[in-house]
Amino acid sequence: MSPLAKAALAKLEEIAKDVELVDGCWIADGDCAEFNYCEKCIDDAVLSRIGEGFPDAIRDGGWTTEHDTPPFCEWCEAKIRYNPTDECSYSELEHFKTYPPDADIGPEEAYDLVAAAENSVSDAEPILVAWATLMGLEPKTEES
Repeated sequence: MSPLAKAALAKLEEIAKDVELVDGCWIADGDCAEFNYCEKCIDDAVLSRIGEGFPDAIRDGGWTTEHDTPPFCEWCEAKIRYNPTDECSYSELEHFKTYPPDADIGPEEAYDLVAAAENSVSDAEPILVAWATLMGLEPKTEES
């Protein structure tokens, strides 16, 4: 990774540290494990699923997992901590190529860009360099 891309990544990590992340949970009942919930919403979601006729529904998860898209709680939309799959990284980086990040990038968007960039460094390089140039960042050297 070029020194300028490293500078961008360091600045984005600094912005992303302010994002509020929760560990993801899901309902295990053999039918609906693809939905994500936060710790606050999962128990009510399980009760709702039981009420829908799935008496074996139980709470599962509570840790970081891989995702094909950036996950959020189905009920309260809290951002869920995740590791992006290659597909997710590709999709997120394509998004940032089409809609480059600007100077007002928020913590959630910065978090998604950092996650994708760390998973797919070579594809992220042009996006990071362009953003670093926009922000007037100096190349990151080994000493800095």
